[in-house]
Amino acid sequence: MTCVKALHEAARLIKGQFAHVLVDASGGVTEHNLVEFFGPEVDVVSLGCATHGHGVVNFSLKICAPGHDPTNPTVTTDMPH
Repeated sequence: MTCVKALHEAARLIKGQFAHVLVDASGGVTEHNLVEFFGPEVDVVSLGCATHGHGVVNFSLKICAPGHDPTNPTVTTDMPH
């Protein structure tokens, strides 16, 4: 059994028992074999070569309520509506 076939079989078994679990396929994925990793039980395919050798960016996707200082959650400001 190839690694990709084993991946899909494992993903099928995992999703069969734990449907809420996120299955991430990674390791050995390249732009040339990427499509082999797609499947109905695979939720995410990680492609390391897209990020290797590049710098990092530190950012957050947190959404803050208007009038709250994200650096100090005890501070609030009055903002007009």
